[in-house]
Amino acid sequence: MPENDETTSQTWRLADAAKQTLQTILDKMEYKAKAAVLAAADEQITLDIKGADLEVLIGNEGETINALQVLIRAMTAPSNPEHIRIVLDADGYRDRRAMALHERAFEIKEKVKHTGKEAVMEGLNAYERRVVHLALANDPEVVTYSEGVGSERNLIVSPAK
Repeated sequence: MPENDETTSQTWRLADAAKQTLQTILDKMEYKAKAAVLAAADEQITLDIKGADLEVLIGNEGETINALQVLIRAMTAPSNPEHIRIVLDADGYRDRRAMALHERAFEIKEKVKHTGKEAVMEGLNAYERRVVHLALANDPEVVTYSEGVGSERNLIVSPAK
């Protein structure tokens, strides 16, 4: 099997294992929900959760689904030597969150341009910080950077020098 086909096969095996692990957790939590592989590529596997009461599974600002995502990544890490990113989604939450982050980033960008002062975006996880960095990357009037460590890491939007 050519290397690319082997990599694809390994990715799909990991995706299936991650889906099965997620389904087991959902069943143990007694959620009437089904896990499915939404996409599987060399860099990222996306699992989707379908069912009722998904807002509870998503949690406040995505806390529950993010925790599940960390758990799935940890449980599949031994069979993921390539460190393929595993992302969980439910009811289109990730897209809605990205859109909200884009809107917030552009509001803060306008504030920074107007005041000439830096603004801090607190409480974002690494994925959310990346979404904001990418949203503002092509604007020559502002720069973004992160500072701090762990859960205290914040994203800064600053006027370009």
